[in-house]
Amino acid sequence: MENIANRILNSNLHYSFPLQSWIFPKLSEKERILIFFGTRPEVIKIAPVIQELKKSTHFVVTTIFTGQHAEIIHPFLTLFNINVDIWFNNTLEKGQSLNMLAGKLFIQTDLLQSEPNDIWMIQGDTTSAMVIATVAFHKKLRIAHVEAGLRTFNMYSPFPEEFNRKTISSIATYHFAPTENNRRNLVNEGIDNSRIFVTGNTVIDSAKYLELSNKTKYPKELNGRHADVLVLLTIHRRENIGRMDRLYNSIASVKCAKCLFVVPVHPNPHATKSARTICSRDSRFLCISPLPYEELHWMLSHSQFILTDSGGIQEEATWYNVPTLVLRNDTERGEAITAGIAKLVDELTIKPSMTYIIENINKRKNNKLFPYGDGNAAERICNILQTNKLPTASITIRSIVNKINASNVHQVEISANYFDRFKYSFKPSIAVVLQVFKRKTLHKQLEAASKQTLIPTTIVVVQNGFYVNLTAIIQQFRRQHPDIELQHIASSKNLRFHGRFHIAYMLEEDYVSVWDDDMLPRTEWLAYCVEYSRTHGHGLVGANGRTFESVDLATNKVIQRQLTGQNDFVGHTWTLPRVYLRYYLNMEPVSRYTGEDVQLAYALQQYGINSYLPPLKGEKSAPDIKESIDPNASFRTNQAPRELLFCTLLRHNFKFLRCKNCSDKKVLDKCIEQAEASAVSIVRDVLNLDKKNNVYAWS
Repeated sequence: MENIANRILNSNLHYSFPLQSWIFPKLSEKERILIFFGTRPEVIKIAPVIQELKKSTHFVVTTIFTGQHAEIIHPFLTLFNINVDIWFNNTLEKGQSLNMLAGKLFIQTDLLQSEPNDIWMIQGDTTSAMVIATVAFHKKLRIAHVEAGLRTFNMYSPFPEEFNRKTISSIATYHFAPTENNRRNLVNEGIDNSRIFVTGNTVIDSAKYLELSNKTKYPKELNGRHADVLVLLTIHRRENIGRMDRLYNSIASVKCAKCLFVVPVHPNPHATKSARTICSRDSRFLCISPLPYEELHWMLSHSQFILTDSGGIQEEATWYNVPTLVLRNDTERGEAITAGIAKLVDELTIKPSMTYIIENINKRKNNKLFPYGDGNAAERICNILQTNKLPTASITIRSIVNKINASNVHQVEISANYFDRFKYSFKPSIAVVLQVFKRKTLHKQLEAASKQTLIPTTIVVVQNGFYVNLTAIIQQFRRQHPDIELQHIASSKNLRFHGRFHIAYMLEEDYVSVWDDDMLPRTEWLAYCVEYSRTHGHGLVGANGRTFESVDLATNKVIQRQLTGQNDFVGHTWTLPRVYLRYYLNMEPVSRYTGEDVQLAYALQQYGINSYLPPLKGEKSAPDIKESIDPNASFRTNQAPRELLFCTLLRHNFKFLRCKNCSDKKVLDKCIEQAEASAVSIVRDVLNLDKKNNVYAWS
């Protein structure tokens, strides 16, 4: 122990209490929590947790500052009344690589002494958080990860944060996920669901604290300057180095004489140069020093909209319901985008998005709904650590209704699904995916798609086999509609019903609408489906609905009927947020031969996403264009494989609405037994035929 003490005395650690109390800790009935932070965003997000844990009689809290933002951290410590117990010194040096930084942090963190029952708490996805989690893992300590489950699914964007947080998730004990979507990400990576807790994001706790305590302040450097359209603009991220000038130029190209773009200049030299250049050239841009937190929140609450590549600002802006354009290629904070409060933009899409906001500035919705929580995340985290389970009074974003009462905050309600009743600030983009097999209906479907009131930005034609020559139709459409990107994907092998959904997921639009080749939606169909999806939990919307009524063993059929509103599954057309298709792709198909409709519904319902048939009326409908005798109609084939699929999914806990005997395992087993022999034979013959046709296509 004496050697360890000497090592610490000679190290770069600074202690705010007697060293011997750390080296030789007294045994206590209270659990000890070591809370680490080193950057400005980390202290903002961990401060509410520190405050809450220090009120608890269950814990002894030790705070450790890892030193990255040593020059700017003190005002935040004062604001949130945080005393630091241990400081890491000389963490950052000029020209230091990530590996050098990590090496220093590994050495300093490893010197910390601990007890077997300690909990080490980290926040977010910095390199220091990853290092601390790794050291705690080596010491076999419990790791509490605040803000767990954020993902872009791109290991190099953001870099190195995506790697850091995935590494932390693989070894953490407690995963405090801000949102239900973050929980899903963790579950999909194999994390034990019992260790994941949806709490809301602690940055909203800090925003709430500032607003309720009236701590926001008018920025001094505005010097009384006024503008009808005040815009906060921040660009600093590593992935934007090299294109900052282009981003600023695109923003400057928007005609808005009444706009004032306030640019807090980041100390990053690349960011400083680009910001100063645009401010010297265009009087609408005002470069100021980095804003104190209280002044930043004044800007957030008074801006008409925000342009940023900051993750924290994306979240904090939602507390004030401010539309935000995210200057990044992708984001791990997709909830605000899905909810319509934010939108990803680049050099090409900034201008139309800004123009849309400016033209609709007076139509901004005032209802407050919170995709990142209600400001009580820290309290939940404290309760979870004390009880190791969600208390009955706790709230998860998906499951309950919460009300906030305060003198200067309107009463707000978080519904069972926080998307409900929310109105978009941005017009969503949509793509249409069409499929061609043997029917010659493409020209009619392309015409129907081009006449939609919500015009698709992309149309993809997926051709299964070479039974129809599409060259002339596609060339003519491209000449007539140069504003719509038409993609043609042809496969010699029949991709059947599932392939088009995989292709749809590869697109970039907010929504996708997949059409059967015999559907001819009327002009308002896409806009109607998107709006209906928005107001129904961002669910899946179809042109036909099917709900299971009963299993009839005499005919070996699952009896179904169509309902208006929620159904067990939908078909003919499928419109939904594109990102939700990843849940479908994650699932191994029960059948590749048939049943994309019911399998899609089955995959989505695992994540609380329901299927709907809206009321059909006039232009808000999607009739089919089948001829009286259609030899290509799937219903004319033997339905045994489909009935087998229905019973199999029901046997595997498909969540039905009203079926009388669909939970009777004996009935379902009998249904499977009766359908299996003929179904397997039919499927084998059809799939073999697909293989032969694929060979013939190239012979």
